[in-house]
Amino acid sequence: MRVALFDVDGTLIRGQSYAYLLRWLWRRGWRRRRVLGVLCAGLPSQLLRKAGLVDRLRNQERWARGMAWLLRDVPVAEAEELFRLFCRDLGAALRPEVAQELQARRAEGYRIVLASTSIVPVVERLAEALGAHGFVATPLHVCDGRFTGRLAGPPCNGHEKLRYLDALAESWGEAVDWGASCAYSDGMPDLPMLERVGSPVVVDPDPRLLQVATDRRWRVVP
Repeated sequence: MRVALFDVDGTLIRGQSYAYLLRWLWRRGWRRRRVLGVLCAGLPSQLLRKAGLVDRLRNQERWARGMAWLLRDVPVAEAEELFRLFCRDLGAALRPEVAQELQARRAEGYRIVLASTSIVPVVERLAEALGAHGFVATPLHVCDGRFTGRLAGPPCNGHEKLRYLDALAESWGEAVDWGASCAYSDGMPDLPMLERVGSPVVVDPDPRLLQVATDRRWRVVP
């Protein structure tokens, strides 16, 4: 089995899904005090990352935990419908060239997998909208049909993303030919995922990943 792995933030979509989500929820008037709290809590980390004082991996983890807190006490059924509507609108943020790559890989017989640090409710609905065969994302803890505001496992990035991918492949009960598979990403946190496959592709990469791609002669999508 061949798989085609697609990172979401900065790769499949332009920008960050959490930023789109917070703006979208604010415009809808959904729990604005909580949305503002998440934004205010995460902004310092974002500014420090842009200044090079916080690495991208740690910044991703902080936003994942912020998104978990955003959904604290929200019924799972409410969140599923909310994110279904959100992902419908998120389609406007898709990178056309990467969406075309996704469709091309599907036509070639690859199993399409979204692999994102974003939270499960968002990535699950996006995978559903795009007709992906599976996804891995940061899991949220649920109790009595409501989100508790905590993560149910490590954020899905770096080497942890490989562990989530291995668990997904195991659930399929079919061996993945990683050497014949491909992966798409824009940032260094996904270097382990890119190194796992035979055909890594970098999309509008950050400077460090661009240097790696240049040195290793990986394909670059501007």
